[in-house]
Amino acid sequence: MTVNPPRGVFIIHVRDWRTYRAWSQAQLADRAGVALSTVTRAEKGLNINGSSARKLAEALSITVEDFYREPPASSAAAQKRSTRRSLSSG
Repeated sequence: MTVNPPRGVFIIHVRDWRTYRAWSQAQLADRAGVALSTVTRAEKGLNINGSSARKLAEALSITVEDFYREPPASSAAAQKRSTRRSLSSG
């Protein structure tokens, strides 16, 4: 059973999941059937409607709840973050 998130949600880790798939914002918008501005708003941590959150999740083959978790550590995005942390701490 698919649970629709409440109207007006804030989701996080959208950019992380998108880069995990190696997609541009435009590719995610197209695959999800949402406006590019919706992807931009979600990545900025701004409020989007629940239907759009569900469409983004479905396009990424994840659940809406997964937006509250980082993608697997083996992702390119996670590797870049790790590299940046190493460089900034050294």
